[in-house]
Amino acid sequence: MKAFVTFIRTLFNSSSASAGGRASQQRFLSRVRWQGPARALFVLLAALLLGTGLSVLQACNGQPQPDVRASVQVSGQTAGQAADQAFSRTSERAQDRASERASDRASGGVADWTRDRASERANDRNPDRASGRASDRASDRSSDRASRQGADGLGTVAVADLPAEARQTLALIREGGPYPYEKDGTVFGNYERKLPRQRRGYYTEYTVRTPQVRSRGARRIIAGGPDGRPTEFYYTDDHYQTFRRIEFP
Repeated sequence: MKAFVTFIRTLFNSSSASAGGRASQQRFLSRVRWQGPARALFVLLAALLLGTGLSVLQACNGQPQPDVRASVQVSGQTAGQAADQAFSRTSERAQDRASERASDRASGGVADWTRDRASERANDRNPDRASGRASDRASDRSSDRASRQGADGLGTVAVADLPAEARQTLALIREGGPYPYEKDGTVFGNYERKLPRQRRGYYTEYTVRTPQVRSRGARRIIAGGPDGRPTEFYYTDDHYQTFRRIEFP
């Protein structure tokens, strides 16, 4: 106990430099000396407070300082990692954009090529189809003519290919006259059987005028049809030796 009192006195002596401070110190110590047990408790509390203060001071003085180099290294590593991540993201985005553009260009090129090929095929097919249809029609007409010719053994002639006088005679037949010759509209007997067989009165004959010839000449148009209503016509220019069926457009 005396050691603690001595220690307290030493502290007060070192901290109090003035005469007034020393007097106050003497009064405080005289009070502690005369109080007995209270003095011991006070000394104990003072010692505890002093020890706690010293421990705090030592802890503060002995606290390790942060390593600046380590902090700089960590900061540098963090910045490098951030830069690497940013570069990686930029590269990935650039690659994605490049692949998307390449895909779009490829798909667009394929679409253009397909469209061009379809157009070329359509253009190639249209003339072929047109020519094919024309040839089919011509072939059908030839077949029809051949079948007709094969059925009755006669050839054919278009109205446009007839002489002008024959076309005039056809017009008179359709109009029902008047006819320039007396025997026009009389029955043609078909005795030589050059025309398809029909009952008597089915065929009637009409004269086709021959220029510079006073008689009826050798040209005729034979009309055939029931009850005097002609539905088919034949032309002869050699006086009934050969006949050709007249075709209308």
